[in-house]
Amino acid sequence: MNLKGLQFIKVSGGGNDFILIDNRDKKVKTSNFLPAIQYICKRGLSVGADGVIILTEAKDADFNWVCFNSDGSDAPFCINGALSAVRACQFLGKRKKTFTFNTPVGRVKAEVQSKKIKLFLPLPGNIHLNQELAIEDRSLNCHHINTGVPHTVVFHEKIEEIPVDEIGRKIRDHKLFFPDGANVDFVQLIGNSELSIRTYERGVEKETFSCGTGAFASAVIAVLLRFVSSPVKVNTRGGSEFIVDVSNNILEGHARVVYVGELQEALWQM
Repeated sequence: MNLKGLQFIKVSGGGNDFILIDNRDKKVKTSNFLPAIQYICKRGLSVGADGVIILTEAKDADFNWVCFNSDGSDAPFCINGALSAVRACQFLGKRKKTFTFNTPVGRVKAEVQSKKIKLFLPLPGNIHLNQELAIEDRSLNCHHINTGVPHTVVFHEKIEEIPVDEIGRKIRDHKLFFPDGANVDFVQLIGNSELSIRTYERGVEKETFSCGTGAFASAVIAVLLRFVSSPVKVNTRGGSEFIVDVSNNILEGHARVVYVGELQEALWQM
């Protein structure tokens, strides 16, 4: 396996960063690339990222989209990754305002509006409200939903006081979610149409600056519980924000290209 010279785009979407490989010309076999993912995502030793996105050619859309977490595991969907892919395609010369792309959870449409990108998302599913989850000596009131990937939502009055990595890991590994685990969102109500969230992401296995599917999940659950009204502003740990139109399954967010680079073998062999 020789990835030396493989070009990539570093993209930041909604507070997550990704290494994007434009493979629409079939330069590399995805199966050959997979073993290198966890190495090139290592911060301080390589490029560093929350995940890797690979674009391939599609006959019925602008591209096919696949995403992998920084530990090399498959991510069936990632909203921040979707935002990043759309921005990267614009950077690569497609000066379109509307994109469609295929993901493992269905087709997504995107509209580019100056600095914002609007995503028309698949319907969320597997919704379960007000379930009690036993974590050691405590019982947490949780809500479950799948927004392309599974999320557990926990409301709390002061999310800044929560040890997200510690509690998030215990919820993520709970037997109820075996074997795949779940992402965990700790959510605080800010106003009639505003939330703040902190997210523990499986695959990254720690708190991240942002999670788009978590923002969508939290907004949907909060509206279903009548805690807020749609559209909902969702603030993330990293300072980015999303606007979620729950009634129409639309999310607005931001993404930007950071730099273009070229892989060297030494980067992923470390």
